[in-house]
Amino acid sequence: MVSSMASINLSSRDFEAFLALAQAQHFTRAAEKCHLSQSAFSQKIARIEQAAGVALFERSTRHVALTPEGQVFADEITRIQQDLQHAVSHLSELATRRSARWPSPRCRR
Repeated sequence: MVSSMASINLSSRDFEAFLALAQAQHFTRAAEKCHLSQSAFSQKIARIEQAAGVALFERSTRHVALTPEGQVFADEITRIQQDLQHAVSHLSELATRRSARWPSPRCRR
């Protein structure tokens, strides 16, 4: 099935930037946390909103807050990050068990 929705290409760093702004509610502090200039950070957030097709933050000169859509997105991104951490942890456990059962072949001379 072909989706009519445009492809969304967001990275884990995009997710981290989005969540940093959601938490800090301040562009400068969130940009600093992500080790980006405020300009680069603002552009990143604008690209995320453009990819999402909806405003994720309400902005004023002194205020940044999640929109209702932004809150849903933040919840989903948090869940995805937790799922990814669980998957990596599970994979590591499997690798540890496998290496315990089958020792690595040693070179013989």
